[in-house]
Amino acid sequence: MKRRALLALLPLALALAACGKHGTSSITSVFTSHPTEPVQAWSDTGEALKDRRVSLDALKDAKGFTVGNPKAERTVYVMFDPQCPHCGEVWQSTHRLWREAKFVWIPVGLINADSALQGAAILASPTPIGTMESQEQLLASDAGGLQVKNQILPADIKAAVQANSMLLASFGAVQVPFIVGTDESTGKPEVIEGPVEPDALVERLHWKRAAQGSAQENSNTGIKK
Repeated sequence: MKRRALLALLPLALALAACGKHGTSSITSVFTSHPTEPVQAWSDTGEALKDRRVSLDALKDAKGFTVGNPKAERTVYVMFDPQCPHCGEVWQSTHRLWREAKFVWIPVGLINADSALQGAAILASPTPIGTMESQEQLLASDAGGLQVKNQILPADIKAAVQANSMLLASFGAVQVPFIVGTDESTGKPEVIEGPVEPDALVERLHWKRAAQGSAQENSNTGIKK
């Protein structure tokens, strides 16, 4: 959300690098095997952003959960922090686009100590959409989100959220949500950094038509990657 949130990635990156020396090289392999490339990037206000890089292959390898139309040719990646209210706004507002695309939601842990654990809880859930909805409802009610401090979560899922966080840092991101889609007019990846309304997302990615219908009409079961 804010620049200070991304500063938390520095000690995290150092910690993971140290862990990699003790046999957890799988955490960092996603970055070394998929070099990033410069992309066209925009803020939520349409301001052009510099020094943003992305690797679609790395995003495909990142751990997330999928909502929307599994048969859609369009795929939109959303890197989000469970504690970020702007990410929650995008989650709710893009429900109406689910019929038009697959949305892969990739949790990262940036904002506070609960972020990564809540992200892991969503990924570990057999029903990630329902768990994500619960997270947003609890966050909106000032309850702080899912209660996860005493929850036993799989170590590999927690490591995946840490790896997602490092991946976000490698892209030069300064805020979440960090949204990556394909510009249909050029066929090239495009980034929108920060919250964005559905119509603006459709316009930025030059979709040929926007989705119609409500979230209820387009509801799907979460698919974990």
